[in-house]
Amino acid sequence: MKTFSRIQEVTYRRPPRGYTMRGEAVPIALLPGKTVFMTLRSETHVDWLADAILAFDWSGKADEDKPVMPADRDAYDERRFSEIRISRRPNVIWQRDGNGGKIPPSSLGPPMLVYFDDIADPHTVRQVKPGEFDRYFGKGFDLVSIKVVGTDEDVNLTILNVLPWIATLQGDLERERTFGKPLSEIPPEQLLTASAFILDQKP
Repeated sequence: MKTFSRIQEVTYRRPPRGYTMRGEAVPIALLPGKTVFMTLRSETHVDWLADAILAFDWSGKADEDKPVMPADRDAYDERRFSEIRISRRPNVIWQRDGNGGKIPPSSLGPPMLVYFDDIADPHTVRQVKPGEFDRYFGKGFDLVSIKVVGTDEDVNLTILNVLPWIATLQGDLERERTFGKPLSEIPPEQLLTASAFILDQKP
C-alpha cells in the first residue's frame, strides 16, 4: 500500500464570518509518467477541504445532525471552530467500502480525482472515480481511503512544478471548447479552475 499526502490549511476568520484556505492537489503517482490528482474540490462542494474539516468532529464523537437556522449560523460556526482539536491520529473522512467515518458518502463524498492523458495539456483532463484506478494503472490499483491528520508543518506549494500551466490558466480547463454549451452537457472535470489545484488565500 502506498500513501500520498500534502499539507492543507484552513483558517477561520471573524468578523466577517468565513475562512481562508491554503493547499494544493495531491499528486498520486503510482507508476512512472502516470499521476492522478486529488483536487481541492468535489463535484458538489467547491470548498471541499473546509467542508470536510467542519463536518468532522475532531474529538472523535459523531457530530449531531441538527438543522442550523440562518440567524444562528455565526454562533454555530464560532462554536464549531473553537471546538476543533485536530487529532494527531489518522481521521478517516472517506474510505472505499462506503463507510466514510463521521461523514456519510452521500453528504460529502471524496474530492474529485483527475488524470491527464498528456500532463502538459490541461485539455486532456478526465475524471477518475474511486474504483476506476485499474483503467490507468492496471489490475490491483485503487483508492482505499482519505484521511486527515493534525500537524504543525507549514504548507509547501509545489504543484506548479508538476502542472506549470496552472499559473496561466484562465477560467476553466475547457473554456474554449465548452463555451455556449449547457452545463448539463459539460463533464464536471472540464469545469475545473486553477483553484481546484492550488489555493493560497490570505487570512
